[in-house]
Amino acid sequence: EELNKFLKESKFGGSESSTTFHLKTIRLKDRSILNLLADPQQSKLESIENIFQLYYPTSSREHSASSSSHHQFVLVGDTGEKDPEVYGEIMRRYPQYIVAAFLRNVTGEKKEGNRLSTAFAGVGQEKWDLFHEEDEVSFKKMKNLDS
Repeated sequence: EELNKFLKESKFGGSESSTTFHLKTIRLKDRSILNLLADPQQSKLESIENIFQLYYPTSSREHSASSSSHHQFVLVGDTGEKDPEVYGEIMRRYPQYIVAAFLRNVTGEKKEGNRLSTAFAGVGQEKWDLFHEEDEVSFKKMKNLDS
């Protein structure tokens, strides 16, 4: 509840926004608790692809950018586990869906460092950025959003 309130009131959404948020669901009373044991990279890739299926039912690597759906996505995560690697892969597979990716830098990574350079190989540097605090996130900073 508190996280949802924060997200809706933050720069990632607003009371008049049509923004939706897709977060991991874990419940003790069903098998979703087993998601905690799954490979985080593979699990997150599959989860994001499942979200795309909601908006683009015929989505595939070859899916045309001229789809009738106009949904685009901003990925928000952190550098703590596999988010950089997952987001880089998703941005390479589905560039037509992803506007930008923002990663909270919890590990002291450098944008030019080996891990992030590898994770985002083939993805334009203007399409992703690191931040420490929410107020550092600037959508205007992303060149592809200026128009």
